[in-house]
Amino acid sequence: MRMNPIKSKSRMTGTLKIRKRRIYDWMLLIISLWPFLTKLLLMIPGIPSAVKYLADVFLVLFVLAIFTGRKLQIRRTIFPPVAMIGIFFLYTLAVYVFRFQSPFYYLWGFRNNFRFYIAFILYAEMLTEEEGLSWFRILDVLFWINLVLSIIQFVFMGYSGDFLGGIFGVEGASNGFTLIFISIVVAKSLLCYQEQQEPLWLCLLKAAAALLVAAMAEMKFFFVLFAIILALSSLLTRFSWGKVTVIVAAVATIGIFASLLESIFGIENLLSFEYLWGVATQDNYSSGDDINRLSAIATLSETIVTKPVDQIFGLGLGNCDTSAFQVCNTPFYRRYGYLHYIWFSAAMMFLETGYLGLLCYFGFFIVCFWCSRKKVKDESGNPLFSKLAMILSLVCCIIAFYNSALRVESAYMVYFTLALPFIRQSSSASVSTHAAALFPSEGGIVL
Repeated sequence: MRMNPIKSKSRMTGTLKIRKRRIYDWMLLIISLWPFLTKLLLMIPGIPSAVKYLADVFLVLFVLAIFTGRKLQIRRTIFPPVAMIGIFFLYTLAVYVFRFQSPFYYLWGFRNNFRFYIAFILYAEMLTEEEGLSWFRILDVLFWINLVLSIIQFVFMGYSGDFLGGIFGVEGASNGFTLIFISIVVAKSLLCYQEQQEPLWLCLLKAAAALLVAAMAEMKFFFVLFAIILALSSLLTRFSWGKVTVIVAAVATIGIFASLLESIFGIENLLSFEYLWGVATQDNYSSGDDINRLSAIATLSETIVTKPVDQIFGLGLGNCDTSAFQVCNTPFYRRYGYLHYIWFSAAMMFLETGYLGLLCYFGFFIVCFWCSRKKVKDESGNPLFSKLAMILSLVCCIIAFYNSALRVESAYMVYFTLALPFIRQSSSASVSTHAAALFPSEGGIVL
């Protein structure tokens, strides 16, 4: 690897060194924004659906470049999560020796789960602090674009519920993308305000915008998730009367937009514990035959995966998956697809890897939380990045049971956020959260 610094004037006061971007840098940028780009491309007439696999091609090219002599050094700071990824990979490989059905099944299962781990490592090793800050600047712009598009789709086009996707389109099943997107933006905004890096009015405006989008898209779960994010961000920042103000205002905002959601969709007692618990633990989700979120693993254990050895080790990575490619469409899915288990990441992981696989899967998020907490405690790295990663680590453990957003392209946003505490720190003292130029860095890393 070599460094290639080029000086350039930025919009900030003073001079920053920004890198001359290589083809691999642009590929990594595309991957980090792929949840938005793939939806945009698929809206264009004539663009084939296969375009969604372009990010996979970029990841394969990265791997080929690394294993053809151009090494990517794994730093000591990122070793714990990388070790967890390695343990999980070896576990799935060992189990598949005994659960072998087809190499295509395993490769498809590997693609659906481990592509995000590969992206995580690349983010952590190749990005700089300025690039991470600039990524949030892009997300902030996209956030307001998403709000405008969501209002247009709801008011003028008549879309609501699952079909209201804002910037992610109106094809349905976009709520998982929106949920992760607005959760990251709101969590970052709450942390920035409580650390006096963002004005109160802007923080509350983002919270209100996110809750409005959630109300129009019937994302009941976001109201609960918002309260969790608010509580976590408050616990991770020091006490101030401003914090009390934002908590009170945020709780009031939740009540206002929860009432709006109730009036739009005729839901009663949306925020009551009885309603939320009943929805989460009911036997079925969309029909009388499928499974529900929190009860999914218990139901599968009682009806499909009844043998202890199957429950512990699972049925093999990829052996329960489905695909548009017939060669990767498994017999298990053809028989039990009506259960809609692929709608929930945790249920899918349980079927294919068992309880031990779930331990590895959630172990990655726990390790990211632990490493981020250690950085906050040691006052090393960017505290905003570390605290945000702590929040997202816990949020991921919840979302895994709620939907399949951690198995599709929306997960690139999650793993980008989780990689932020591990990225290379800037030596420039002039860079701040709200004044970073677009994708500046200390120098160019060439694979």
